[in-house]
Amino acid sequence: MRGSVKSLGNEYTKERICERIREQVEKRSKSKVLIPKKDYPRKQIIDTTDEKFQDSIGLRQWAAIENPKIASQTYNEISSISQ
Repeated sequence: MRGSVKSLGNEYTKERICERIREQVEKRSKSKVLIPKKDYPRKQIIDTTDEKFQDSIGLRQWAAIENPKIASQTYNEISSISQ
């Protein structure tokens, strides 16, 4: 690393740079834990026959992606199809 404490300041010492990197790694690892997971079994299958779905291609694509997720997660939670 080129430069010196005199020219760059106290924040650019080797120890301080390593400390900042460690702090960033710790923040990232903590933030990953806080991300909530979607609870698909509690959701109902999205009804795409509504008029707003017919008018919007984006909504239809979103529902086409979400519905299989909801169905598979619900199927995994139950023990038989009759339930």
